[in-house]
Amino acid sequence: MKALRRRLQTLLSEQQVLWANLFGGGSLTVGHEIVRPADRYHWDGVDRQSDPAQPMWLFQYTLEGWGRLEVMDKIHDVPEGHAFVVRIPSAHYYQADPTCKRWEFCWLMIRLPEIHLRFSRHQSLTNAVLPMDPESPIMLAFAELAHSISRRDVDFLLEQRLFDWALSLERASYSSQYPDEPRRRLLREVREWVLRNLPSSTDVTALAAEHRLSRSNFSHRFRMITGRPPAAYMREVRLEAAAGLLQSDKLSVKEIAASTGFSDANRLCKAFRAQYQLSPGEYRRLAGWRRLGGN
Repeated sequence: MKALRRRLQTLLSEQQVLWANLFGGGSLTVGHEIVRPADRYHWDGVDRQSDPAQPMWLFQYTLEGWGRLEVMDKIHDVPEGHAFVVRIPSAHYYQADPTCKRWEFCWLMIRLPEIHLRFSRHQSLTNAVLPMDPESPIMLAFAELAHSISRRDVDFLLEQRLFDWALSLERASYSSQYPDEPRRRLLREVREWVLRNLPSSTDVTALAAEHRLSRSNFSHRFRMITGRPPAAYMREVRLEAAAGLLQSDKLSVKEIAASTGFSDANRLCKAFRAQYQLSPGEYRRLAGWRRLGGN
């Protein structure tokens, strides 16, 4: 924590705020603050002046002391080594704890539609408190982003730093919801089952029966562990198998569709383009060009 505090202090003196406009029309504001009981530090997430059509996101990390975040009548402490993430406007309330003599924290306010769309997909990122090691990828990326803002880097580098940080936060959120080993194990089992049962269309009901569960119970379990619907993942596996077959000229698209569980070539083409943004024919030509030494 001392190393992170020292680095932030070289970028941002106490109570200093820096801001930057983004190329796409959004903005970033970063700050470093120390709050004491007499400062009467409190914010209501509903009353904040912000356009609901263009919400902002606040990330606030405690360096020393603690504060409080209230969500749905529940009060959460935000101690050292923890951060909270809130959407503005939304129903939350954060403030200093009058029993804490010194609350030191750094914060980042983001107004950018792309970040709003990404963060909104993660329930655990909305009005939540997250434990966070000061040497974690998230905080290292935060320090890089703060440095980039302080240097007034060019737009594209600044946005790269922002998305590096945001992806680190999303990755940690996803891992906390869907632990890595159970998720990988279940995905591997389903992949092997789908490939073993080709050219069947590999219906979810049949897969659920293998696990001695109803379709609805299996789908719920799969989503709970992986965060994905089983039918979509099974289709993805079949499309990967089709992509592998397209890398040779031995089978027609119609034959590949039949061998990977698609009822006809048109259905394969539609699903393939949605997944790879290429038609099967375009993918095959690109694969052939690469085999011939193209880049």
